[in-house]
Amino acid sequence: MSSKTLPVVIVGGGPVGLLAAHIFDKLGQDFLLLEQHHNLTPDIGACIGMSGPTLRIIDQLGMWDAFEPLINRMCDKISFTQAGDIIHSGSIFYVNEKRFGYKTAIFQRHSLLQTLYDSLSESSKQRILVNKKVVAIDIKEESVSVRCSDGTEVEGSIIVGADGSQSAVRECTKELARKTSSESKAFGNNEAFRTTYRLLFGSAPRFGDTKPATVYECHRFGSSTQVFVGEEKMWFFLYEELDKPTSEHRSYTQKDADEFAARYADHRVTKDLFFRDVYKGRSSSGVTDLEEGLLDQWWWNRIVLVGDAAHKVTPNAGLGFNSGVQDLAVIANGIRRLQNKGGSLHDNEAIKALFSQYQNERMESMKTFSNLSAKTTRLCAWHSRFGMIWDRYVAPALNLELLMSRYIVAPIIANSFVLDWLPEPHHRTGSIPWKMGPNHNLTDETH
Repeated sequence: MSSKTLPVVIVGGGPVGLLAAHIFDKLGQDFLLLEQHHNLTPDIGACIGMSGPTLRIIDQLGMWDAFEPLINRMCDKISFTQAGDIIHSGSIFYVNEKRFGYKTAIFQRHSLLQTLYDSLSESSKQRILVNKKVVAIDIKEESVSVRCSDGTEVEGSIIVGADGSQSAVRECTKELARKTSSESKAFGNNEAFRTTYRLLFGSAPRFGDTKPATVYECHRFGSSTQVFVGEEKMWFFLYEELDKPTSEHRSYTQKDADEFAARYADHRVTKDLFFRDVYKGRSSSGVTDLEEGLLDQWWWNRIVLVGDAAHKVTPNAGLGFNSGVQDLAVIANGIRRLQNKGGSLHDNEAIKALFSQYQNERMESMKTFSNLSAKTTRLCAWHSRFGMIWDRYVAPALNLELLMSRYIVAPIIANSFVLDWLPEPHHRTGSIPWKMGPNHNLTDETH
């Protein structure tokens, strides 16, 4: 076995990739992060939600004080029809806060990225390389190498693909596997992500009848809106069902966004506001396809996928980023156990066991979350007449949102992973206990 210790190569400098940098830094594990764009903190996108488990990990990584002032707390949710009739109104987010002790926290995406970057040590920032688009991967006996479009080549112990639903790591690995392996295709036979909905997103100053800490949803056939309201800003999402699902990914211009908005100018956003009102006062906006997919295989050889690269869900239920953080926690805990045993990331059998356990521990939760996200998107945009009846009449009568939250989502949240080798200075509890409570038996060597 090689005596040379090579860095972990993280591909993707989005929220999951930057959080991975923090985690590997805490592990004392050298890393390199490759980002294909020139800017790690672009002022694009709308907002990102953090659930309790993610806030716990933020705390463990020493970033609680940096993030807490940025929280936009959500408490209430109101859904209604295009005619303005209330479908359901309740305090589901406040209920979850009482269950687990943590607020449902919404962050401006740009602020989240900037804070993740600013909170890195100067030495860690030096390990981040921009303008590095991955074009090829090669597996060696005890390492892996990555080649970028500018000719840069880096060698590492493993690759962590945190580069989203259009993952270059995934596509390069599939090509590599076809050339070098007699195994079944890398990442299984379910690799094609499909798009059924597209999304117009953005932010605007808070105005009109919007109430802070409230989420507004308007449901109608083929489309829906979702607006998260903070004290000063609000973030809007307009979902549109495509004529037919596609596996092709499309890029959109500002003209596309403007035309999208014009098609739904009369789409209700709150009781008294319509989409034209919000879009006119927007600070930013964009359009993206919403791929959906859950890979059969999340790792191959020395390459592992996390977050959207392995399991892409629609954003209605807010389960995407938080799921990627859970992926990182499981992998990091496995690496920590390997370190404690004196093992190495250059050990092929150890890597295989680590990645296999990672997928086994995460797959069932992601199957549930993938199914829940898909159903939520389709119910909100009334995918069928039956769906409209279910959403409009049956679900509210049975209070199904609260029941599903309690008996399907809450157990998964309660059983979520944290970094079991780091303390939690600001640990919170609620009416539902955490399976992984704070580790009170940590020594100075642990952190």
